[in-house]
Amino acid sequence: MLPYQNLSTEDMPGEIWKDIPGWEGYYQASNIGRIKSIARTVPTVYGAIRVIKEHIMRSYLSQGGYPSMHLSKDKTVRGIAVHILVCTAFHGLQKPGQEVDHINAVRHDNRAENLRWVYRNENARNPHAVALKKELYKRYSKPIICTDKFGRETYYKSLHAAEADGFSRQAIAFCARGLQETHHGCSFRYAD
Repeated sequence: MLPYQNLSTEDMPGEIWKDIPGWEGYYQASNIGRIKSIARTVPTVYGAIRVIKEHIMRSYLSQGGYPSMHLSKDKTVRGIAVHILVCTAFHGLQKPGQEVDHINAVRHDNRAENLRWVYRNENARNPHAVALKKELYKRYSKPIICTDKFGRETYYKSLHAAEADGFSRQAIAFCARGLQETHHGCSFRYAD
């Protein structure tokens, strides 16, 4: 289990929590990439008071392949990538034109030490990202076998062919590399 998949409210070894600017009193981010909802009371639409217990938030993969989650505040819900929340909490607010760079180019590695604010041209020159793009390009042209929850297998000549059936190339690659178990209820592996 990867650290960010641990949903226990107990702190992990060396874990540090910080308020997320703009979400103070609602959510906190940890240096290992977990997001916590703070215990609080909120009014319901019917005028009652609802108690929200402290809990670790569960992430989902965005279409771009980044762990993301829905946060709510003042009756508004926003989907935000985890790396943006962690980077904001530990490295300050984003300046205009900046984006988060995963230093090791691994999209689900949202440790504070692996994130930094950079401008797009710097992000595109990250040597890890350039090498990963070359590797992914090679993988995209490899045949893929998709196994659904009933055990039926479908052969795709490439990740691009699987994408035509509504799957995310990035999520398929994560599954095939063992970084993610399933995508849309299916498991994926590279054909030998």
